[in-house]
Amino acid sequence: MAQPQARDEKAALSILLVASSLTILAGALVSPALPAMKERFADAANVDLLLTLVLTVPGLSIAIAAPIAGLAADKIDRLQVLLIGLVLYGLSGASALVLDSLEAIVVGRVVLGLAIGCTMTSATALITDYWDGAQRQKAMGLQAAAVGVGGVCYPLLAGVLTEFGWRTPFLVYLTALALAVWAARKLWEMPRVAEQRVGSTTAGFPVALAAVVFFLGFLAMVVLYAIPLRTPFYLTDLGYPSPTLAALAISLPSLMSVVAALNFGRLRAHLSPEAILGLSFGCMASGYAVVAAVPGMWGLYLGLIVFGAGFGLNGPNLMSWLQSSVPADQRGRAAGGYTTCVFFGQFFSTFVYTTLANVGSFSQTFALVAMVCLAVSLLGWLATASIQRRLVSS
Repeated sequence: MAQPQARDEKAALSILLVASSLTILAGALVSPALPAMKERFADAANVDLLLTLVLTVPGLSIAIAAPIAGLAADKIDRLQVLLIGLVLYGLSGASALVLDSLEAIVVGRVVLGLAIGCTMTSATALITDYWDGAQRQKAMGLQAAAVGVGGVCYPLLAGVLTEFGWRTPFLVYLTALALAVWAARKLWEMPRVAEQRVGSTTAGFPVALAAVVFFLGFLAMVVLYAIPLRTPFYLTDLGYPSPTLAALAISLPSLMSVVAALNFGRLRAHLSPEAILGLSFGCMASGYAVVAAVPGMWGLYLGLIVFGAGFGLNGPNLMSWLQSSVPADQRGRAAGGYTTCVFFGQFFSTFVYTTLANVGSFSQTFALVAMVCLAVSLLGWLATASIQRRLVSS
C-alpha cells in the first residue's frame, strides 16, 4: 500500500481492530449482570421479556442499521460514519449507568445496536480502503482475530466488574469516546475513494458473488450459535452443570478462531477463496461430527477446538473475497450487507435450535449441522476443482 509517510498505518490498524472488537461488547458486558438486574427491577412488568431484549435487541438493530450505514459510508464519508458510530456507542452503551427503568435501558440498547452497525461497517470498509492484496488479507485476518480475542476476554472482564455492582460493567462503553478521539487524529479518508463516489452507480457490483457470501455469512453464524445455545444444556445432561465448564466450552472456538485468523494471510497466499471455503466448512463439519460421535465432555471440547479452527478462517475469507471484487466506491454497502446477514443469522439461530431441541437429541442436532457444513465444504472443493480445470485447459 502506497501511503504518505505521515500516515501512521500501525495506529490506524490498531484503531480499526479495536473498533471491530467492540461488537462483542454488546452482549458480553451485559450477560453476567442480568441476574442482578432482575433483582433490581423485580417489580417491573414483563421483567423477563425486557431482560431478554436487553441482551438480544442490539443484534436486530445492528442488522437493520448496517446496510444504511454502508450506503452512508459510500455516499458521504467512511471516517465520519465511524466517528459518529463510536460516539453513539459510548453514550448509548453507558446510558444504563444513569437510567432507572428497564424500558429506557432497552431503548439505549437499540441505539447501541445502531452505533455498532455504523462502527463495524465503516471499520471494515476503511480496512479495505487502506490496504490491498496480501496486506488486506492479513488485515482481514487480524480483524477476525481481534473479534475472537474479544469473545474470550470481554466476558471475563464483565464477570469481574459485575462483582462491584450491575451498573459497573457499563462504564467500559465509555472507552469508545476515547477511541473516537484517537480515530479522529490518526485515521484519514481516502481521496481516490471520495472522488469515485461522485456519480457512483451500482454498475460493476458483483451481485451473484455478494449473494453467495452473504448467505454463507448468515449460515456460518447459525452454525456457530449451536454452541452457546445447546452446549450448557448438554453439559448439564452429562452431569457437569458448572457455569465455568460451560464458559470454557463456549470460549474454546473463539481461542482457536484467533489462531486460525492470524494465519489466514499465509494460507490465502497458497489457496483460492473457494478452497479456503471448503477447508473452513470442512473443519466445522469435522468438529461437530466429533461432538456428535464422541459422547462426553472431552469429545465436546475436542470437537469445538476443531470447529473453531474452521470458523476462524471463514470470516476473513468471505470478506476479503467479496471486497476484492467490489468497486472501491461500493465497499461500504458490501460490508453493510454482510454485517446485516451475519446478525440476522445470530437472531435466526434461536428459532432453529429451539425447534431442533424439541425434535432431537443433542448429538442428533450436531450431526445434522455437521452434514450441512459438509455439503458447503464439498461445494467449495468442487468449485476449486472446476477453476483449476479451466486454468489448465486455457
